[in-house]
Amino acid sequence: MSETCVTYQVEVPDAIPQDAVVKVGPHSYRVRMMPGLHDTDGSMLWGHIRHGQLAIEVHPDLAPECQYTVLWHEILHALLSQAGFDNHNEQMLEVLAHGIAGVLADNVELRDPTLNRDLSIVDRLRDLPALLARNDVLQRLLRPGAL
Repeated sequence: MSETCVTYQVEVPDAIPQDAVVKVGPHSYRVRMMPGLHDTDGSMLWGHIRHGQLAIEVHPDLAPECQYTVLWHEILHALLSQAGFDNHNEQMLEVLAHGIAGVLADNVELRDPTLNRDLSIVDRLRDLPALLARNDVLQRLLRPGAL
């Protein structure tokens, strides 16, 4: 996850609670605040997913808006892995994470179904892993080096 972060014009959730749980497909990932995250090459990370441990780690020193975007970046890694994609295009994930976080922050009715009865887009988002698995255009875009 890069160092860029979008500041939203509306309120996003406060900092992610320690030991929050996010259900992604059939798995429940424990979200932990973890300082000092580093990649295998030693570069600093703002977030990391550990598929085998069903854990998502987010750097605690980030502003809440950044934590929210980092969490979405890692959730997208989980969705792609569940759909059978092993190599993820980090640039594409950055675009999608910022976009999803922004749309959800700016459209409260997408977060709370009781505010809007016509949520067909939300129903379609639930099928994202299956859509990715069968969509050739998306598969090509998500390949490393596609952008």
